[in-house]
Amino acid sequence: MNSLIQAVQTQTERQVAHWALAASRLKLDDLASREAWGRLERYLGVSLRRHLTGVIDRLHGDANVLTAMQRAAHSPTAFTKTSPEVRLAIEGIRQFLARTQ
Repeated sequence: MNSLIQAVQTQTERQVAHWALAASRLKLDDLASREAWGRLERYLGVSLRRHLTGVIDRLHGDANVLTAMQRAAHSPTAFTKTSPEVRLAIEGIRQFLARTQ
């Protein structure tokens, strides 16, 4: 049973690392130049960068919480107790990132 828990824990660690890295790489200036953002915002009359910066900040915060949750579950017993919460948090970040992109 411990080997199964260890396998699930290893896979969970990989998923947490993957989504935390994906969140950390999301930067507005990589999507378009500042000039392009400015032109788009003037055209739409909406401050997209401010809104998207808030969305990205929230995503970074969620990724930090997820990483902390995963690290706190260092033993098989602790992992078994927190695993459902970690899996829900992984899914939440995955969906949030998909919507953000």
